[in-house]
Amino acid sequence: MIYTHITSFQLLQRNEDNVAYVYVNDTAIPYSVGGPYTIGDAHDVYVGDIWFLSGQSNMRGWGNFRDVPGASTVMAKPHPMVHSFQSCESWAPAKEPIHNLAESIRSIHKSLRDPSNGGPNTPRPPPSGDSHWIPNKGAGPGLTFAVEYGKEFNVPVGLVPCAHGGTSMDQWSPEMKEQEGDSLYGAMLERFNAVGGSIAGLLWYQGESDAMVLEDANRYKEKMVQFIETVRRDLGNPVLPMIYCQVGRCVSSDSPTGWNIVREAQRQIAASGAQNLAMVSAIDTELDDFIHVASSGVEVIGQRMFRIARAWKLGVGSQNCPILTRITPQLFQFEHDPSAAGSTRAYLLLAFENVSQWLDQRAFGFSIRDKDEHDVQLIHKVTFEEKSSIRLHLTELYKKYDGSQLQLWYGYGRNPICNVVDSDNMALPAFGPIDFELSFLEPTYHVNV
Repeated sequence: MIYTHITSFQLLQRNEDNVAYVYVNDTAIPYSVGGPYTIGDAHDVYVGDIWFLSGQSNMRGWGNFRDVPGASTVMAKPHPMVHSFQSCESWAPAKEPIHNLAESIRSIHKSLRDPSNGGPNTPRPPPSGDSHWIPNKGAGPGLTFAVEYGKEFNVPVGLVPCAHGGTSMDQWSPEMKEQEGDSLYGAMLERFNAVGGSIAGLLWYQGESDAMVLEDANRYKEKMVQFIETVRRDLGNPVLPMIYCQVGRCVSSDSPTGWNIVREAQRQIAASGAQNLAMVSAIDTELDDFIHVASSGVEVIGQRMFRIARAWKLGVGSQNCPILTRITPQLFQFEHDPSAAGSTRAYLLLAFENVSQWLDQRAFGFSIRDKDEHDVQLIHKVTFEEKSSIRLHLTELYKKYDGSQLQLWYGYGRNPICNVVDSDNMALPAFGPIDFELSFLEPTYHVNV
């Protein structure tokens, strides 16, 4: 690929040889990773990696800025080597809010309803044009990801915001790409071509809209798999790096069924072993309203996405979210008095992969349920074993369910309390139902329980 048109602040995607070619006076000139370069009339041009930001509002950014109006910074600090292909489709140094849909030249961002298109918290300056004004909302995970990525690899980063709040997988359907800028998928492809037709990867956070409609939730996995396959084909890279976030919490008394289904679908896709595809979790992050991740939370999500990208490049750390691999019921008795009342102990030992080392703390979020999803209240304590195992300590009521088919969950419901993370602050994603049989073999005699 050779760039033929360069503008100020543009980020050029490096090729496999770590250069970008630009036509200058009819000659293809290679520019190495870094910058800033002056190319013709364009200044502050960099060569590095371009990442797309797609999905709905938690990717677009709807977290409250922590600083008050008049303060010098908002959430993640901009970095001189991190630029954004703005919604108005000009390159500029990246700063929050990354998405400004009201400025978009793509018609779909005008026609689809979104809070930033005229809502009460519209992230646009007031008519007075006050230069000290900053918006009160708009924090997303993209800028944190890019700043961490740039610092770690000493490479410039370009962000291309494409997300739109309140959108479903149907609205992101690749089948609508022929509608071009009148569809979300088509608009994303147009922006892909506008930045040169080559990128390093895509960050995705979407699923809340589908979780609210049971029919959509039931088809989420099918639609998401199709989306991943089609994006990679249309962007010309069958193993395009894609990192997505499992939907977090929603404070509501409505049915939790759709949320459970979407989260589990997202977990299953991550566990499929597909190359350059990984998930991070938002289940433990705080909210700024009933559904939107707070600025502190999107900062954590951005850092988690960066850690996945770092692991892919350097082989350091986990290349995916923690994934459950085995459930082993265990029954122990004291050697000295196996017949004594209360001497028997029952556990579930859970084995995981992609764990650096669990943080040893009081853990919340696990539950064991029957086929009707009623909590059977068996877990009285959770402990962390070895590098990547978790032990669920069961009450004496296990005898009532010995031989029964049960379900294991972590993060059941719309608004669960979950806090299990590893030493890299990678959170255990919500999962369930994981069907298992609570069946114990002859007890193992054990001195210290």
